[in-house]
Amino acid sequence: MMSLASTIDHADLVTPQRIGCFSYGSGCCSEFFSGVARKEGQERLRALKIKDQLDKRYELKMDEYEKLLVGSNALKFGTRNLVLDSGFVPQARKAQGKKTLFLKEIKEFHREYEWIG
Repeated sequence: MMSLASTIDHADLVTPQRIGCFSYGSGCCSEFFSGVARKEGQERLRALKIKDQLDKRYELKMDEYEKLLVGSNALKFGTRNLVLDSGFVPQARKAQGKKTLFLKEIKEFHREYEWIG
């Protein structure tokens, strides 16, 4: 989705343009879809300031990343029930200075999120 958002953000949309997007899902699945982007959509997307939000992300330290990998072992495709630790990297929650949406729990395959920050 980030590549699609970037394509729309940087496109010359004086006239509507068809955009194709391919997404590969690491062996699980892949998708190809297309749509028509218009100037109005580009303006709405630019108003979201996605790049600014991405620039505010927290950069994990190597030990945090390694712990994340170990903890992520429990969360795989098809996970039925799991409660996640939303306090795992508290610095990341505060990095953007506003509430951030985190995956809290999976109940019977249904993902539940919560706003933290």
